[in-house]
This record gives sequence, C-alpha cells and structure tokens, in this order.
Amino acid sequence: MASVREIMTKKVDLEKILDILSSDEARGHAISQLVGKVDLSAQQIERAVDVYENAGRFRDAAATALNAGMNERAVEVYEKAGSFDAAADTALKAGMNERAVEDYEKADRFRDAADTALKAGMKERAVEVYEKAGRFDTAADTALKAGMKERAKGLYKRAVEVYEKAGWFRDAADTALKAGMKER
Repeated sequence: MASVREIMTKKVDLEKILDILSSDEARGHAISQLVGKVDLSAQQIERAVDVYENAGRFRDAAATALNAGMNERAVEVYEKAGSFDAAADTALKAGMNERAVEDYEKADRFRDAADTALKAGMKERAVEVYEKAGRFDTAADTALKAGMKERAKGLYKRAVEVYEKAGWFRDAADTALKAGMKER
C-alpha cells in the first residue's frame, strides 16, 4: 500500500489504491485522510462524504466536507443530522448569513439569529426573529433603530400587554413610557 508521501510525490493511481480497499467505508476514510494533502476530485470527496453520511457518521462527513472547502455541503450534513448549532456556526463562517439565521432559529438560539441578521444588514429579519422569540421589546427597539416607527409602536404595545399579563407592571409601565404610550 502506498503511503501519503508516496501518493503526494509520485504519480500513484489513487483509484487503483481505493479499489483495493474492502469497503466503501474504508475508501471513504482513506479519502478523508487525504483531503487537503493531495489533489482529489470533487467526486471522490463527495463519495467519502456520502459514505460517512450513509453510515450515520455525520460529524466525519461534515469534517471531510469542511476540510475540502465544501462549506455548503458541510452545512447540509449538519442540518440532516439535526445539529443546527453546528450548521449555523458553519454557515456563518462561510458567509451564508440567511442560512445561519435559519439554523440558529432551529437551534433556539434567537439572540445569535438576530445578531447575525443585524450584522448582515438584515434589520427586518432581525425584528422578525425577536418577534418570533416573544422578545417584543427588543424587536421594537430594533425596528425603531431601523426606521420602522409604526412597526415599533405595535411591538411596544404587544410588549406592554405581555408584561401586564405576566404581572410585571413596572416593566409594562417602563416600556409604555419609552414608547410614548401615555394612556397606560
């Protein structure tokens, strides 16, 4: 069997070596070890990712994809595995902001989702995330900063209602005053 050094320095037929291996998993493992060290085709790397994925080894599948620079594929693997935290973090690093926001939401990391949306200039999206999380006061503050005055007014009103229902009258009063709601 040829070593990695031999494969890198000589023109060894990688496909012949891979054919010698007894299983798809062994071939997938061999390819994952060579990612970034030798010139592999996208098809070979995809095959290794698929083998790991089909075996339920999602972490190995995603790591192989990441090592090969296949960020979107790694995000897909994490999503398929239900690892939305890892999918969101990977998407964010790859500049896939909307995808990161969606995956942060699925992971119940609403603050990270909103922060990501704000940093990417997606102010409306950030307001939606805060609203979906029930953080009407923060959604209103964000809407106000983004120039969405009517939307902010409605969100402040909802925040006051939530605070009143919860018996948090001081918070309700503070939010009402902040919003200019004198009738409360």
